[in-house]
Amino acid sequence: LFAMYTATNQNAHKKPEFFQAAMYSIDRGRTWTKINNGKAIIANQSDGIGGQRDPRLFYYAPGKFYVMIMMIGGKERAVRLWKSTDLMNWKAFLDIPHKAAECIDMYALAVDGDKKNIKWVISSAPTIYEVGNFDGAKWTGLGMRNKHNQVNKFDYGDCYYAAQTFNHSPDGRVVHVGWLNSGSSFVEKGMPFTQQMSVPAEITLRTTPDGIRMFRNPVIELKDLYIKTDTFEQISVKDANVKLAALNPELIDMTIKFAPAGNFDLNLRGQKITYEERAKAFKFTNLARKARIEAQQIANAKLPKDKQRLIRDNSTKRVPAPTENGTVKLRVLVDRASLELFVNDGQAAASFSVVPDKDNRKITVTGNDSMKFKSIVVNELKSAWSHIKD
Repeated sequence: LFAMYTATNQNAHKKPEFFQAAMYSIDRGRTWTKINNGKAIIANQSDGIGGQRDPRLFYYAPGKFYVMIMMIGGKERAVRLWKSTDLMNWKAFLDIPHKAAECIDMYALAVDGDKKNIKWVISSAPTIYEVGNFDGAKWTGLGMRNKHNQVNKFDYGDCYYAAQTFNHSPDGRVVHVGWLNSGSSFVEKGMPFTQQMSVPAEITLRTTPDGIRMFRNPVIELKDLYIKTDTFEQISVKDANVKLAALNPELIDMTIKFAPAGNFDLNLRGQKITYEERAKAFKFTNLARKARIEAQQIANAKLPKDKQRLIRDNSTKRVPAPTENGTVKLRVLVDRASLELFVNDGQAAASFSVVPDKDNRKITVTGNDSMKFKSIVVNELKSAWSHIKD
């Protein structure tokens, strides 16, 4: 195993100077040995910012060489690409401007599953991405904005950040796992951990009316955690509530399909998701985040004017939900400390750090009683850690 990592030294001005070092393991990652005693494999780039970090490696098979991509910043806010055939000697060969951000990533995907039509994705920690062409020497992006001039994003929630990608797998899948930034909320609730990761999601590229876009959908292995499945088809809101009242799940993987016929609320264990037909979107307000923001705003207002800062209330998020053949599909995952939404098989997604009331196991729908869902599927899950003995 080979890994590259960011390290720092003090420069002549006694300021941290970032560089990239490397190490290897010959015992399946149990122990690691620094190469060249941890000295730079790729030195600090003098034309970049101080915080040059988060190297990302991949193998470019057509050219039979390895590539590393990393932000360097500078006047062009660039990311830089290096290549190597031995992982030790690296040569810079390409700068791509206006992409500097943490956790820059780059990977290839087949469009609509067609292995003869390969595109590349460059994505970053804030869930921004661009699809483009890469031939081992140059990058040609297809645009970072949609037809509404909005930046392409693969998560619309309030906490997903710094996705780590697993690719080059034997089955050819590309899988994302993101950090769900929970701030100090878990500590405040006395939990034995401070942060969490998202559900692993497979990344695909599909052709849409807005161009080639990233889709992100939970990995199929999630089904291994199912312990009970209830399916209801062609069912009204009124009848759905009768059926749902009989369920008592803690961990939930629920999918609904419907033809829009007005607004409605889907409430899972106290987490209310609103479908807005006119906006063609799902709306979710993270009440815990809203309470924290309101407390910050109150405290901020008590400070002298010159000490006050702008604190925006960003607790409400909307997730695009266009119709496909007249139908909208929503998949919702409820965990002990998170809520994740996936619209139309991952066309849009949103992740939230929430802690549902442990005593609230209710699932309800509020809306026009005559509205019918094409289908409702509720999967109850067991813990992924159930095999661990206390």
